[in-house]
Amino acid sequence: NGEWERGENNPKAKITPKIAQEIRNARKIGRSLKELALVFGLSVAQISSIANGKCWNPELLPKTP
Repeated sequence: NGEWERGENNPKAKITPKIAQEIRNARKIGRSLKELALVFGLSVAQISSIANGKCWNPELLPKTP
């Protein structure tokens, strides 16, 4: 079908919406991309995308009941 699941519904997801929010909060208080990448086991590019809302954007994720 070619469609893919967003967020934690994607079988390849490495994080959850809660972790994505923790990353955004940590960036807001000044933690570095490199530091967060080491803590969460992700690349600096992935951390940057999460922090900037390019991926794991809460507005684009499916709503959970």
